[in-house]
Amino acid sequence: MNSAGEIAVIVLAAGKSSRMGTSKLLLPLGAVSAIERLIGSVSRAKVDDIVVVTGHDAERIAPVLDKLAVRRVHNARYESGMFSSVRTGVKALADGVEAFLVLPADLALIRTEVLDRLIDGFRESGREILHPSCCGLRGHPPLVAGRCIDPLLQADGGCNLQDFFRVYPEAEVELEVEDLSILMDMDDEQDYRRLSRFAGFLDATANTAAEAGAGSPDAGDGAVSPEDALYLLSVLEVPDLVVRHCQTVATAGEALAEAIKPHVPSLDVGLVRAAGLLHDMARPKPRHALVAQNMLANLGLSRLGAIVGAHMVLPAEQLETPLVTEEQLVYLADKLVIEDRIAGLEQRAARALSRRGQDPTAVEGVRRKMRAAQIIQERVETILQRPLDEVLLREMWPSI
Repeated sequence: MNSAGEIAVIVLAAGKSSRMGTSKLLLPLGAVSAIERLIGSVSRAKVDDIVVVTGHDAERIAPVLDKLAVRRVHNARYESGMFSSVRTGVKALADGVEAFLVLPADLALIRTEVLDRLIDGFRESGREILHPSCCGLRGHPPLVAGRCIDPLLQADGGCNLQDFFRVYPEAEVELEVEDLSILMDMDDEQDYRRLSRFAGFLDATANTAAEAGAGSPDAGDGAVSPEDALYLLSVLEVPDLVVRHCQTVATAGEALAEAIKPHVPSLDVGLVRAAGLLHDMARPKPRHALVAQNMLANLGLSRLGAIVGAHMVLPAEQLETPLVTEEQLVYLADKLVIEDRIAGLEQRAARALSRRGQDPTAVEGVRRKMRAAQIIQERVETILQRPLDEVLLREMWPSI
């Protein structure tokens, strides 16, 4: 037990899975079932007690839970709503618990690191209710101080957990975790297939790190499909104009990559396309490129994250490498696009400079970025022996 007090996790596993058509918690997610994967992540965190609240399909889930280091409690009134399961779990907690997390079981990709950050953040903040957030979007699981137990149990049974939180707005605080797993749940078959793919990225990264050592540069080399990239943009509620901008950058980057690949066989066209789609996924957050890089790395996509992270400030070594890289092509493609149309470097530079006014530092920053883009464009044209506008489809380039 932690000297600061016991931390518990209430896992809500009582739902009907009606949209899935079968118990989603027992579906395989990687090498184990979804519920086993979730409990595995929770058990590695700084927690002392795990309480799983069952309801629908309890008899099928029980044999799996009985093999795990959890306590199982049943909510006979699970059909009355999730808040009844929260209260069932809270009633099962030990006296004097310092805090508890409320974790829906369908957030099966939640990472241990997120839970640990919440626990540390709670102890640092001294607030009663701590919510994880990603790019300003509140996710799960909330962490609630033990001193809130009595008010929660006395709350109107017709309310839900969000209603309860709204009574104590001064007690709440959000913690930015730069982790999309707090927003990715599993409601239907499409969600399940998607989370299975992301589980594969996470597992591949973990396996590679275990074999080659943590921090191995080879970890996380996968690229997401366009459909999964658009899903991540939707999860983050990225505005339509930004999505269209990302799609145009992806289209331009992919066209460049396809043209270059016969000359640079190691070039990964899929990574260029995916990075183009996701390069502005964290806008308008400060240092949005780095935030996006961290979010992708936390999904097991460190290579993709590195490309996205370089689209604002290209590392110096990237301009020195003799071969065209994925980072270079995404960087160049982004500098060719104004909103959702390809305009070319000169128009993009003029627009950027007009927005910087008389700020000499900002003006020099724009010029430095455009010089880097110009170097990449010249490198591409030298390799292909033709102008860039001939590489890209002319209907994509109305200004030329």
